[in-house]
Amino acid sequence: MVSDGVDRYFLARRGPAARNEAGSWEFPGTYLARHVAGEPGIAEETKCSAIGWFRLDELPSPPSKITGANFEACRNAATRDGRT
Repeated sequence: MVSDGVDRYFLARRGPAARNEAGSWEFPGTYLARHVAGEPGIAEETKCSAIGWFRLDELPSPPSKITGANFEACRNAATRDGRT
């Protein structure tokens, strides 16, 4: 998960060449990171059809299965920490 430091998270929509769940949104990668500079871009348009920064209350759908679970964990943490 990549955060911009102001409670927005970077997500990518799986493109038509994705091996599974094409069209679903996901947190790319399996790490936690904070974005500090630059503009992300799409390098493989058939594998990734869209990208964007989203607040927890405006997440796109449908999420991939694992990202759906990650969304829920983020929402729970944000609620617990008083950020929503």
